[in-house]
Amino acid sequence: MIVDGRAPAFEQGILRLGLQIGTETITPGQRELLLSLLPEGDVHKLQGFYHDKDRRLALGSLLLQRAATSWVLGQRFKDILIQRTQPYNKPYVEAAGTRLPGWNYNVSHHGDWVVLASEPSGTVGTDVVCLQDRPFQAMTASEYIDLFRRHLTPAERDGLEGLAPKGETAQYRAFFRVWAMKEAYIKALGVGLSFPIRRLECSILDVGKDYLKRVEDEGEEEELMMDGYGMADWKLRFLALPPDGCYLWCTAVGPAPSPHFQDVGGIGGTAAVGISTVDGDCNPCNGYFSTVPFSAAASQDAALLTATAAAAATKAPASGHTQQRLRRQYHVLSIRDILPWSVQAEWDASGGGSGSTEAAAAAAAVSVSTRD
Repeated sequence: MIVDGRAPAFEQGILRLGLQIGTETITPGQRELLLSLLPEGDVHKLQGFYHDKDRRLALGSLLLQRAATSWVLGQRFKDILIQRTQPYNKPYVEAAGTRLPGWNYNVSHHGDWVVLASEPSGTVGTDVVCLQDRPFQAMTASEYIDLFRRHLTPAERDGLEGLAPKGETAQYRAFFRVWAMKEAYIKALGVGLSFPIRRLECSILDVGKDYLKRVEDEGEEEELMMDGYGMADWKLRFLALPPDGCYLWCTAVGPAPSPHFQDVGGIGGTAAVGISTVDGDCNPCNGYFSTVPFSAAASQDAALLTATAAAAATKAPASGHTQQRLRRQYHVLSIRDILPWSVQAEWDASGGGSGSTEAAAAAAAVSVSTRD
């Protein structure tokens, strides 16, 4: 984890945030405090989860989305309106008229972790997976992978089967890495499994100790392949999360989405500019092949800033080098870190302890208030 440079991340809107909510102690009083920060509809949805762990992860996701939006766009915590695309349910916050009108984010959770990745202009999707997860204990790795056969290319299947001599753990881990790559991409597009992800081809690697150590220390970047061709506009970055690199986190960043992309395939059947539809079915990659490459889009941040942004004390976008550095770092937060300042004392009084104030200090450095 890199702990410096958080203020520049807030300024630029390039966030990689992790919340290990599954391991934190939450008293009944703290739980009530957290629920009081959410709209009634979100609270009702949380109560629909049968398992406490699922409620925790969903709660952490909602809080992390609000915290990130508050820090980057300067919106009051309780005023933030999290919307979802139709029909694929991707969460987003309307950023038009803010200092970063193209800002968007994506969230994922698995095991103990909730993660969030955001970008100021390029579209982003993210997925985190526990490499030790075994959904069906009675199945062999080959049987489990075979369940996903129709989503894998022949080369991917051959590669996964080729790891059999190294044991089932190697096969499982390699498969989870592939699946995280595909999930991150389709989550960036916001179209779910309606997209034929067999068109994506991912490299098969032995995700052993050496690989995880390298990814934990330096991260790893890979180009996305579609229909046998490299997609230079898209980049996939891997990070490893503790403990001991048991969690692999993949983030996909691609070209800026067309205006009102959230309406693609939604009510009314209106397609976004640059996205083709046939009989109401969205074929997003056709549009994305013809958009401005992300490398070029990143340099257009200044042009995207609106007049309203000036009132929000907008700073000039960072250089390409600085933006790439921000994408290589991540910040692990506590629950207390992501709470509005005005309720942190109440959290402590309910049994939360003093916690960390790094996030609040960094937010103050970029003139972003999270006070209610």
